[in-house]
Amino acid sequence: MPAVFNHVDGKTRVPQRAVLLTTAIVTLLSLLNIGADTYVALGAITSLSSLALYFSYAVVLSVTLHARLIKGMPKSDWSMGRLGTTINAFALVYTLYIMIWLPFPTAIPVTSMSMNYCGPIFLAVLIGAVGAWFVSAGKHWKGPNEDVARVVIERARES
Repeated sequence: MPAVFNHVDGKTRVPQRAVLLTTAIVTLLSLLNIGADTYVALGAITSLSSLALYFSYAVVLSVTLHARLIKGMPKSDWSMGRLGTTINAFALVYTLYIMIWLPFPTAIPVTSMSMNYCGPIFLAVLIGAVGAWFVSAGKHWKGPNEDVARVVIERARES
């Protein structure tokens, strides 16, 4: 993104330019719903963004469950005690269930207009991103910025 959208208003502490950009994009995407034929495009965009969100939830839930079951997690302020593992497992199963059904078409018989293309598009982007990581990005990434991590940890200790 251009640096102009990085600006955070000092008084309100809100990234107003980024919020306005997001609002403009959502408004333009909602215009796809005006024509009857373009409803398919809006449905595909909505399904694709939902599928990507659920995928990100599944990754976090999987890592959390792995840490809980294999390594053990320390008690924290937001711990749910013994129920935490059960809730995380249920959330992961539910998330995967939703991910299975999101790319399905909305009408039968399936035509080119009623087909939900979010599944193949998501898979292509995922394969491209993972492929790019193994081809070049993984060789050049030096890890998380240690200065930023240090500041975050210090602020967490202060509060």
